[in-house]
Amino acid sequence: MTQLGELSLWIALLMAAWCTTLAVQGALMHRVSLTKSGARGLCAALLFTTLSAVGLGTAFLGDDYSLRYVAMHSSSNVEPFYKICAFWSGGGGELLLASLMLAAVGSAAALTGLRRDADRARGAWTVATLGLLLATALAATAFRANPFALVARAPEDGRGLDPILRNPIMAIQPPLMLLGAACAAVPLARVIAALIRRNFDAPLFARVRASALVSWGLLSAAFLLGARWAYVSPGLRAVRTGSPAVITSAIAWLVLTVLLIGTELRTGARSPLSEADGMRRRAGRLLAAGGAVLCLIVFAARPLAKDYDAQINDGEQYRAKDAWGHAWTFTSQGTSRLERPGDDVIALALLPTRDGVRQPFVASESRQYYGVGGLDIYPAQTVPGIRSTIAQDLFVVLSDAGEGRAVLRISFKPLVELVWTGSVLLALGGLLLFWPPRTEYAT
Repeated sequence: MTQLGELSLWIALLMAAWCTTLAVQGALMHRVSLTKSGARGLCAALLFTTLSAVGLGTAFLGDDYSLRYVAMHSSSNVEPFYKICAFWSGGGGELLLASLMLAAVGSAAALTGLRRDADRARGAWTVATLGLLLATALAATAFRANPFALVARAPEDGRGLDPILRNPIMAIQPPLMLLGAACAAVPLARVIAALIRRNFDAPLFARVRASALVSWGLLSAAFLLGARWAYVSPGLRAVRTGSPAVITSAIAWLVLTVLLIGTELRTGARSPLSEADGMRRRAGRLLAAGGAVLCLIVFAARPLAKDYDAQINDGEQYRAKDAWGHAWTFTSQGTSRLERPGDDVIALALLPTRDGVRQPFVASESRQYYGVGGLDIYPAQTVPGIRSTIAQDLFVVLSDAGEGRAVLRISFKPLVELVWTGSVLLALGGLLLFWPPRTEYAT
Protein backbone atom coordinates (compact mmCIF):
# COMPACT_ATOMS: atom_id res chain seq x y z
CA MET A 1 0.00 0.00 0.00
CA THR A 2 2.90 2.35 0.69
CA GLN A 3 4.27 1.79 -2.81
CA LEU A 4 0.85 2.64 -4.20
CA GLY A 5 0.85 5.76 -2.03
CA GLU A 6 4.17 7.01 -3.39
CA LEU A 7 3.20 6.19 -6.97
CA SER A 8 -0.08 8.06 -6.48
CA LEU A 9 1.85 11.09 -5.18
CA TRP A 10 3.87 11.31 -8.41
CA ILE A 11 0.79 10.74 -10.57
CA ALA A 12 -1.06 13.48 -8.66
CA LEU A 13 1.84 15.86 -9.40
CA LEU A 14 1.64 14.91 -13.07
CA MET A 15 -2.13 15.53 -13.11
CA ALA A 16 -1.70 18.94 -11.48
CA ALA A 17 0.89 19.90 -14.08
CA TRP A 18 -1.42 18.57 -16.79
CA CYS A 19 -4.26 20.69 -15.41
CA THR A 20 -2.13 23.84 -15.45
CA THR A 21 -0.88 23.25 -18.99
CA LEU A 22 -4.31 22.57 -20.48
CA ALA A 23 -5.95 25.48 -18.62
CA VAL A 24 -3.30 27.94 -19.84
CA GLN A 25 -3.77 26.69 -23.40
CA GLY A 26 -7.53 27.00 -22.99
CA ALA A 27 -7.18 30.59 -21.78
CA LEU A 28 -4.80 31.62 -24.58
CA MET A 29 -6.67 29.81 -27.36
CA HIS A 30 -10.17 30.54 -25.97
CA ARG A 31 -11.07 26.85 -26.11
CA VAL A 32 -13.46 25.80 -23.37
CA SER A 33 -12.86 22.11 -24.05
CA LEU A 34 -9.20 22.44 -23.04
CA THR A 35 -10.14 24.27 -19.85
CA LYS A 36 -12.68 21.60 -18.94
CA SER A 37 -10.03 18.93 -19.50
CA GLY A 38 -7.76 20.87 -17.18
CA ALA A 39 -10.47 20.93 -14.50
CA ARG A 40 -10.86 17.17 -14.89
CA GLY A 41 -7.10 16.88 -14.41
CA LEU A 42 -7.51 18.71 -11.10
CA CYS A 43 -10.17 16.18 -10.08
CA ALA A 44 -7.82 13.34 -11.07
CA ALA A 45 -5.10 14.93 -8.92
CA LEU A 46 -7.58 14.89 -6.02
CA LEU A 47 -8.17 11.16 -6.53
CA PHE A 48 -4.48 10.27 -6.56
CA THR A 49 -3.65 12.60 -3.67
CA THR A 50 -6.33 10.82 -1.68
CA LEU A 51 -4.77 7.45 -2.52
CA SER A 52 -1.38 8.79 -1.43
CA ALA A 53 -2.79 10.00 1.88
CA VAL A 54 -4.49 6.64 2.45
CA GLY A 55 -1.17 4.91 1.77
CA LEU A 56 0.65 7.01 4.37
CA GLY A 57 -2.15 6.56 6.91
CA THR A 58 -2.00 2.80 6.39
CA ALA A 59 1.75 2.87 7.00
CA PHE A 60 1.21 4.62 10.34
CA LEU A 61 -1.53 2.27 11.50
CA GLY A 62 0.47 -0.75 10.31
CA ASP A 63 3.72 0.35 12.02
CA ASP A 64 5.67 0.33 8.76
CA TYR A 65 9.03 1.60 10.04
CA SER A 66 10.67 1.08 6.66
CA LEU A 67 9.41 4.62 5.95
CA ARG A 68 11.67 7.20 7.55
CA TYR A 69 8.72 9.52 8.24
CA VAL A 70 6.80 6.81 10.13
CA ALA A 71 9.88 5.75 12.10
CA MET A 72 10.52 9.36 13.14
CA HIS A 73 6.97 10.17 14.24
CA SER A 74 5.43 6.94 15.57
CA SER A 75 6.18 3.82 17.58
CA SER A 76 4.46 0.69 18.83
CA ASN A 77 3.48 2.29 22.16
CA VAL A 78 1.69 5.21 20.51
CA GLU A 79 -2.10 4.87 20.71
CA PRO A 80 -3.93 4.40 17.37
CA PHE A 81 -5.60 7.80 17.81
CA TYR A 82 -2.22 9.54 17.99
CA LYS A 83 -0.83 7.43 15.17
CA ILE A 84 -3.42 9.09 12.99
CA CYS A 85 -2.44 12.49 14.38
CA ALA A 86 1.22 11.66 13.70
CA PHE A 87 0.31 11.80 9.99
CA TRP A 88 0.55 15.61 10.08
CA SER A 89 3.09 15.95 12.90
CA GLY A 90 5.99 16.58 10.47
CA GLY A 91 6.66 18.58 7.34
CA GLY A 92 6.04 15.76 4.85
CA GLY A 93 2.68 14.80 6.29
CA GLU A 94 1.60 18.43 6.64
CA LEU A 95 2.41 19.09 3.00
CA LEU A 96 0.57 15.96 1.86
CA LEU A 97 -2.51 16.85 3.92
CA ALA A 98 -2.39 20.44 2.67
CA SER A 99 -2.14 19.14 -0.91
CA LEU A 100 -5.14 16.90 -0.35
CA MET A 101 -7.23 19.78 0.98
CA LEU A 102 -6.03 22.11 -1.76
CA ALA A 103 -6.95 19.51 -4.39
CA ALA A 104 -10.44 19.11 -2.90
CA VAL A 105 -11.11 22.83 -2.55
CA GLY A 106 -9.52 23.63 -5.91
CA SER A 107 -11.52 20.98 -7.76
CA ALA A 108 -14.80 22.30 -6.35
CA ALA A 109 -13.85 25.91 -7.10
CA ALA A 110 -12.70 25.07 -10.63
CA LEU A 111 -15.89 23.23 -11.55
CA THR A 112 -18.22 25.87 -10.10
CA GLY A 113 -16.14 28.71 -11.55
CA LEU A 114 -16.36 27.34 -15.06
CA ARG A 115 -20.14 27.18 -14.79
CA ARG A 116 -20.67 30.59 -13.22
CA ASP A 117 -17.96 32.80 -14.70
CA ALA A 118 -19.24 34.68 -17.74
CA ASP A 119 -15.64 35.42 -18.78
CA ARG A 120 -14.47 32.00 -20.00
CA ALA A 121 -10.84 33.04 -20.29
CA ARG A 122 -10.87 34.34 -16.71
CA GLY A 123 -12.32 31.03 -15.54
CA ALA A 124 -9.54 29.22 -17.41
CA TRP A 125 -6.87 31.35 -15.69
CA THR A 126 -8.49 30.55 -12.35
CA VAL A 127 -8.21 26.82 -13.07
CA ALA A 128 -4.61 27.26 -14.22
CA THR A 129 -3.66 29.13 -11.05
CA LEU A 130 -5.26 26.50 -8.81
CA GLY A 131 -3.45 23.77 -10.74
CA LEU A 132 -0.15 25.62 -10.39
CA LEU A 133 -0.61 26.06 -6.63
CA LEU A 134 -1.44 22.37 -6.24
CA ALA A 135 1.52 21.34 -8.40
CA THR A 136 3.80 23.50 -6.25
CA ALA A 137 2.54 21.88 -3.04
CA LEU A 138 2.84 18.37 -4.48
CA ALA A 139 6.31 19.08 -5.86
CA ALA A 140 7.47 20.30 -2.45
CA THR A 141 6.03 17.13 -0.92
CA ALA A 142 7.62 14.78 -3.45
CA PHE A 143 11.04 16.39 -3.83
CA ARG A 144 11.79 18.08 -0.50
CA ALA A 145 9.82 16.25 2.21
CA ASN A 146 8.75 12.94 0.70
CA PRO A 147 6.99 11.01 3.51
CA PHE A 148 7.48 7.76 1.56
CA ALA A 149 11.29 7.90 1.67
CA LEU A 150 12.77 4.59 2.85
CA VAL A 151 15.46 3.95 5.45
CA ALA A 152 18.44 1.75 4.62
CA ARG A 153 17.52 -0.65 7.39
CA ALA A 154 14.11 -0.69 9.01
CA PRO A 155 14.33 -0.34 12.83
CA GLU A 156 12.44 -2.62 15.18
CA ASP A 157 10.49 0.31 16.57
CA GLY A 158 10.00 3.99 15.86
CA ARG A 159 11.07 7.14 17.66
CA GLY A 160 7.53 7.93 18.75
CA LEU A 161 5.35 11.01 18.56
CA ASP A 162 6.66 14.14 20.28
CA PRO A 163 4.96 14.22 23.72
CA ILE A 164 4.02 17.88 23.34
CA LEU A 165 1.81 16.88 20.39
CA ARG A 166 -0.03 14.13 22.30
CA ASN A 167 -3.08 16.26 22.92
CA PRO A 168 -6.63 15.75 21.58
CA ILE A 169 -6.43 19.24 20.04
CA MET A 170 -3.82 17.80 17.67
CA ALA A 171 -6.64 16.01 15.85
CA ILE A 172 -8.47 19.28 15.13
CA GLN A 173 -6.21 22.33 15.06
CA PRO A 174 -3.59 21.46 12.38
CA PRO A 175 -6.14 20.07 9.87
CA LEU A 176 -8.39 23.08 10.47
CA MET A 177 -5.50 25.46 9.90
CA LEU A 178 -4.42 23.64 6.73
CA LEU A 179 -8.01 23.65 5.45
CA GLY A 180 -8.22 27.41 6.00
CA ALA A 181 -4.92 27.91 4.17
CA ALA A 182 -6.13 25.72 1.30
CA CYS A 183 -9.37 27.71 1.04
CA ALA A 184 -7.30 30.90 0.84
CA ALA A 185 -5.98 29.67 -2.52
CA VAL A 186 -9.43 30.13 -4.09
CA PRO A 187 -9.78 33.92 -3.70
CA LEU A 188 -6.08 34.26 -4.55
CA ALA A 189 -6.56 32.35 -7.82
CA ARG A 190 -9.64 34.39 -8.70
CA VAL A 191 -7.89 37.69 -8.04
CA ILE A 192 -4.87 36.64 -10.13
CA ALA A 193 -7.16 35.57 -12.98
CA ALA A 194 -9.03 38.89 -12.80
CA LEU A 195 -5.76 40.83 -12.88
CA ILE A 196 -4.58 38.89 -15.94
CA ARG A 197 -7.86 39.57 -17.73
CA ARG A 198 -8.25 43.08 -16.26
CA ASN A 199 -11.85 42.23 -15.59
CA PHE A 200 -13.08 42.45 -12.00
CA ASP A 201 -16.87 42.63 -12.25
CA ALA A 202 -19.47 42.54 -9.48
CA PRO A 203 -20.26 38.77 -9.59
CA LEU A 204 -16.57 37.89 -9.31
CA PHE A 205 -16.15 40.42 -6.53
CA ALA A 206 -18.93 38.68 -4.59
CA ARG A 207 -17.38 35.23 -5.09
CA VAL A 208 -13.93 36.45 -4.02
CA ARG A 209 -15.41 38.02 -0.92
CA ALA A 210 -17.40 34.92 0.01
CA SER A 211 -14.46 32.53 -0.43
CA ALA A 212 -12.12 34.86 1.46
CA LEU A 213 -14.59 35.05 4.34
CA VAL A 214 -14.79 31.26 4.60
CA SER A 215 -11.01 30.96 4.70
CA TRP A 216 -10.68 33.83 7.20
CA GLY A 217 -13.22 32.21 9.52
CA LEU A 218 -11.47 28.82 9.41
CA LEU A 219 -8.05 30.32 10.04
CA SER A 220 -9.35 32.50 12.88
CA ALA A 221 -10.89 29.46 14.58
CA ALA A 222 -7.67 27.48 14.08
CA PHE A 223 -5.48 30.20 15.59
CA LEU A 224 -7.79 30.63 18.58
CA LEU A 225 -7.68 26.90 19.18
CA GLY A 226 -3.90 26.89 18.76
CA ALA A 227 -3.51 29.73 21.26
CA ARG A 228 -5.54 27.80 23.81
CA TRP A 229 -3.44 24.69 23.15
CA ALA A 230 -0.21 26.65 23.65
CA TYR A 231 -1.57 28.02 26.94
CA VAL A 232 -2.28 24.62 28.46
CA SER A 233 0.86 22.99 26.96
CA PRO A 234 3.99 24.98 27.83
CA GLY A 235 6.68 24.44 25.25
CA LEU A 236 4.34 24.06 22.28
CA ARG A 237 5.37 27.43 20.84
CA ALA A 238 8.97 26.25 20.59
CA VAL A 239 7.82 23.24 18.52
CA ARG A 240 5.16 24.80 16.28
CA THR A 241 5.92 28.51 15.91
CA GLY A 242 8.57 28.06 13.22
CA SER A 243 6.55 25.52 11.24
CA PRO A 244 6.18 26.49 7.55
CA ALA A 245 2.49 25.58 7.78
CA VAL A 246 1.96 27.99 10.68
CA ILE A 247 3.90 30.80 8.97
CA THR A 248 2.06 30.33 5.67
CA SER A 249 -1.32 30.25 7.41
CA ALA A 250 -0.51 33.39 9.41
CA ILE A 251 0.49 35.25 6.25
CA ALA A 252 -2.70 34.05 4.53
CA TRP A 253 -4.79 35.28 7.49
CA LEU A 254 -3.18 38.73 7.39
CA VAL A 255 -3.66 39.04 3.62
CA LEU A 256 -7.29 37.93 3.89
CA THR A 257 -7.91 40.42 6.69
CA VAL A 258 -6.60 43.29 4.54
CA LEU A 259 -8.62 42.03 1.56
CA LEU A 260 -11.84 41.78 3.56
CA ILE A 261 -11.38 45.21 5.13
CA GLY A 262 -10.82 46.65 1.67
CA THR A 263 -13.92 45.00 0.23
CA GLU A 264 -16.00 46.14 3.20
CA LEU A 265 -14.90 49.75 2.73
CA ARG A 266 -15.60 49.49 -1.00
CA THR A 267 -19.08 48.09 -0.43
CA GLY A 268 -19.99 50.67 2.20
CA ALA A 269 -18.80 53.55 0.05
CA ARG A 270 -20.50 52.51 -3.19
CA SER A 271 -23.89 51.12 -2.27
CA PRO A 272 -26.45 51.85 0.46
CA LEU A 273 -27.14 49.01 2.86
CA SER A 274 -30.52 47.54 3.66
CA GLU A 275 -31.91 47.75 7.17
CA ALA A 276 -30.98 44.13 7.89
CA ASP A 277 -27.42 44.62 6.61
CA GLY A 278 -27.11 47.80 8.64
CA MET A 279 -28.19 45.97 11.81
CA ARG A 280 -25.72 43.19 11.05
CA ARG A 281 -22.90 45.67 10.60
CA ARG A 282 -23.77 47.48 13.85
CA ALA A 283 -23.86 44.17 15.70
CA GLY A 284 -20.48 43.26 14.24
CA ARG A 285 -19.00 46.58 15.35
CA LEU A 286 -20.44 46.12 18.83
CA LEU A 287 -19.05 42.59 19.19
CA ALA A 288 -15.64 43.55 17.81
CA ALA A 289 -15.44 46.61 20.05
CA GLY A 290 -16.46 44.56 23.08
CA GLY A 291 -13.86 41.93 22.31
CA ALA A 292 -11.15 44.56 21.84
CA VAL A 293 -12.06 46.20 25.17
CA LEU A 294 -11.87 42.86 27.00
CA CYS A 295 -8.43 42.13 25.51
CA LEU A 296 -7.20 45.60 26.47
CA ILE A 297 -8.45 45.12 30.03
CA VAL A 298 -6.50 41.87 30.33
CA PHE A 299 -3.40 43.53 28.89
CA ALA A 300 -3.71 46.34 31.42
CA ALA A 301 -4.04 43.80 34.26
CA ARG A 302 -0.83 41.92 33.35
CA PRO A 303 1.33 43.79 35.90
CA LEU A 304 -0.90 42.36 38.65
CA ALA A 305 0.24 38.79 37.88
CA LYS A 306 2.08 36.99 40.68
CA ASP A 307 4.67 34.19 40.31
CA TYR A 308 6.12 32.14 43.15
CA ASP A 309 8.97 29.62 42.87
CA ALA A 310 8.50 27.20 45.76
CA GLN A 311 10.05 24.08 47.22
CA ILE A 312 7.54 22.08 49.28
CA ASN A 313 8.13 18.94 51.29
CA ASP A 314 5.36 16.36 51.59
CA GLY A 315 2.68 17.59 54.00
CA GLU A 316 4.11 21.12 54.23
CA GLN A 317 2.33 24.33 53.40
CA TYR A 318 3.32 27.20 51.17
CA ARG A 319 1.73 30.64 51.53
CA ALA A 320 1.18 33.17 48.76
CA LYS A 321 -0.99 36.11 47.76
CA ASP A 322 -2.83 36.34 44.48
CA ALA A 323 -3.27 39.27 42.13
CA TRP A 324 -6.19 40.64 44.16
CA GLY A 325 -4.57 40.39 47.59
CA HIS A 326 -6.25 37.15 48.75
CA ALA A 327 -4.16 34.90 51.02
CA TRP A 328 -3.59 31.36 49.73
CA THR A 329 -2.07 28.30 51.33
CA PHE A 330 -1.00 25.21 49.41
CA THR A 331 -0.61 21.92 51.28
CA SER A 332 1.41 19.26 49.48
CA GLN A 333 -0.30 15.89 49.28
CA GLY A 334 2.97 14.31 48.16
CA THR A 335 4.10 13.06 44.79
CA SER A 336 2.93 9.87 43.15
CA ARG A 337 4.57 7.91 40.37
CA LEU A 338 2.90 5.87 37.66
CA GLU A 339 4.87 3.72 35.23
CA ARG A 340 3.16 2.77 31.99
CA PRO A 341 4.48 1.23 28.77
CA GLY A 342 6.43 3.99 27.10
CA ASP A 343 6.15 6.72 29.73
CA ASP A 344 6.77 7.54 33.38
CA VAL A 345 4.42 10.00 35.12
CA ILE A 346 5.21 11.94 38.31
CA ALA A 347 2.26 13.88 39.72
CA LEU A 348 2.01 16.37 42.59
CA ALA A 349 -1.34 17.20 44.19
CA LEU A 350 -1.91 20.37 46.20
CA LEU A 351 -4.80 21.22 48.50
CA PRO A 352 -5.27 25.00 48.29
CA THR A 353 -7.23 27.34 50.54
CA ARG A 354 -8.12 30.98 49.84
CA ASP A 355 -8.63 33.22 52.85
CA GLY A 356 -9.06 30.05 54.90
CA VAL A 357 -11.72 28.57 52.61
CA ARG A 358 -10.86 25.19 51.10
CA GLN A 359 -10.58 25.07 47.30
CA PRO A 360 -10.60 22.10 44.88
CA PHE A 361 -7.41 20.08 44.49
CA VAL A 362 -4.97 21.14 41.79
CA ALA A 363 -2.37 18.74 40.36
CA SER A 364 0.57 19.09 38.01
CA GLU A 365 2.39 16.29 36.20
CA SER A 366 5.80 15.65 34.70
CA ARG A 367 5.77 13.00 31.97
CA GLN A 368 8.88 11.32 30.62
CA TYR A 369 8.43 9.30 27.43
CA TYR A 370 10.72 6.43 26.53
CA GLY A 371 11.62 4.92 23.19
CA VAL A 372 13.21 1.66 22.20
CA GLY A 373 15.44 0.22 24.95
CA GLY A 374 14.16 2.69 27.53
CA LEU A 375 15.89 5.71 25.97
CA ASP A 376 14.45 9.08 26.97
CA ILE A 377 14.42 10.47 23.42
CA TYR A 378 12.28 13.51 24.23
CA PRO A 379 12.68 15.86 27.21
CA ALA A 380 10.17 15.53 30.04
CA GLN A 381 6.87 17.27 29.37
CA THR A 382 5.16 19.27 32.08
CA VAL A 383 1.38 19.20 32.28
CA PRO A 384 0.35 22.21 34.36
CA GLY A 385 -2.45 22.20 36.87
CA ILE A 386 -4.90 24.95 35.97
CA ARG A 387 -7.89 26.21 37.91
CA SER A 388 -9.73 28.92 35.98
CA THR A 389 -12.19 31.52 37.24
CA ILE A 390 -13.31 34.81 35.74
CA ALA A 391 -11.10 36.72 38.17
CA GLN A 392 -7.89 34.78 37.58
CA ASP A 393 -6.20 31.52 36.64
CA LEU A 394 -4.25 29.52 39.18
CA PHE A 395 -1.38 27.94 37.24
CA VAL A 396 0.83 25.29 38.90
CA VAL A 397 3.87 23.84 37.09
CA LEU A 398 5.92 21.00 38.57
CA SER A 399 9.61 21.63 37.84
CA ASP A 400 11.28 18.83 39.77
CA ALA A 401 10.41 16.11 42.29
CA GLY A 402 12.60 14.05 44.59
CA GLU A 403 12.34 12.07 47.78
CA GLY A 404 9.63 13.78 49.78
CA ARG A 405 9.96 17.18 48.13
CA ALA A 406 8.87 19.03 45.01
CA VAL A 407 10.00 22.17 43.21
CA LEU A 408 7.23 24.06 41.46
CA ARG A 409 6.06 27.43 40.22
CA ILE A 410 2.71 28.83 41.36
CA SER A 411 1.30 31.63 39.21
CA PHE A 412 -1.79 33.81 39.53
CA LYS A 413 -2.81 35.21 36.15
CA PRO A 414 -5.62 37.78 36.35
CA LEU A 415 -8.57 37.89 33.96
CA VAL A 416 -7.19 35.31 31.53
CA GLU A 417 -10.67 33.98 30.74
CA LEU A 418 -11.58 37.41 29.39
CA VAL A 419 -8.90 37.00 26.70
CA TRP A 420 -10.61 33.94 25.27
CA THR A 421 -14.03 35.59 25.49
CA GLY A 422 -12.70 38.75 23.85
CA SER A 423 -10.97 36.81 21.07
CA VAL A 424 -14.15 34.91 20.25
CA LEU A 425 -16.14 38.17 20.22
CA LEU A 426 -13.57 39.74 17.89
CA ALA A 427 -13.82 36.79 15.49
CA LEU A 428 -17.63 36.79 15.54
CA GLY A 429 -17.70 40.56 15.11
CA GLY A 430 -15.36 40.27 12.13
CA LEU A 431 -17.57 37.65 10.50
CA LEU A 432 -20.63 39.89 10.89
CA LEU A 433 -18.78 42.94 9.58
CA PHE A 434 -17.31 41.13 6.59
CA TRP A 435 -20.49 39.23 5.72
CA PRO A 436 -21.60 40.29 2.22
CA PRO A 437 -24.81 42.29 1.81
CA ARG A 438 -27.88 40.47 0.59
CA THR A 439 -27.79 42.16 -2.79
CA GLU A 440 -24.23 40.92 -3.28
CA TYR A 441 -24.63 37.22 -2.53
CA ALA A 442 -27.96 37.20 -4.36
CA THR A 443 -25.93 38.05 -7.43
